[in-house]
Amino acid sequence: MFYITTANVPAICKTEDFVNKGNVKYATQSGPLLVINGTINPAFKEGSTNVNIRNGVGILPNNEVVFAMSKGEVNFFDFAGYFKKMGCRYALYLDGFVSRTYLPEKDWTQTDGNFGVIIGVTEVKGKK
Repeated sequence: MFYITTANVPAICKTEDFVNKGNVKYATQSGPLLVINGTINPAFKEGSTNVNIRNGVGILPNNEVVFAMSKGEVNFFDFAGYFKKMGCRYALYLDGFVSRTYLPEKDWTQTDGNFGVIIGVTEVKGKK
């Protein structure tokens, strides 16, 4: 589970470990966890042929949130390794082949397909 509290603190945990304290602003549940306490999920195997487009979310040591989506097919082990290399102590797989990205400033615009969930990153003018 990935969530952001009303104090704008991001968190990732196993769904069964989540305790609702009434302070969640945004949340989504998915899985599996990619990185757990700084370690790649032991269920993932290096060299696995289970490849797909993947996206996920991680939390950097400074509490900034990182969303990542592969442009090509990748296995869970290598995808988790990306978050670990960035310094994420926790990262969560969100979705796979149905995912799309709209990031025109990076020349990455995928506007086809149907969507069940949309995660947007926005700025308030003058603030980040």
